[in-house]
Amino acid sequence: MTNNHAQVGVRLINSINHYGLSIERFCMTGGKSPIGYLKAYLTNLYLSKDPEKVEEAIEEGIAAATMFQMKKELTLSDKQLRVAFDGDAVLFSDESEQIVKLHGLDTFFEHEKKYEKTPLAKAAMSDVIRRATRNVNTAQPTRG
Repeated sequence: MTNNHAQVGVRLINSINHYGLSIERFCMTGGKSPIGYLKAYLTNLYLSKDPEKVEEAIEEGIAAATMFQMKKELTLSDKQLRVAFDGDAVLFSDESEQIVKLHGLDTFFEHEKKYEKTPLAKAAMSDVIRRATRNVNTAQPTRG
């Protein structure tokens, strides 16, 4: 997804090829909202540096997050993509967190003990993450 116009398509394709990105399709919106395209592509997760577009996607029921540029260089794995998810309200419901906020820590511990064998309810991103990890775990290495 890019705000650019079709005139930059050749350069975009060359850049995708140069960096060896496995991108099957892309969309140039010409500055228009990407929401219609996101829906047409059955998008599971939309990442953007534009918080307004992220908010628009969320309002349309598409899981989305704002990406930020790193301000300093970090040493990252060049063999694996390592992603961390906040468990509360991202992977699982935030019911336990809400109990702490509303009733305090003692009630939280009682609640957790009472329901320790009951899985937490899924949150918005749990299905997206399940599909992503299933795809990653079954992907075949590419030859290049």
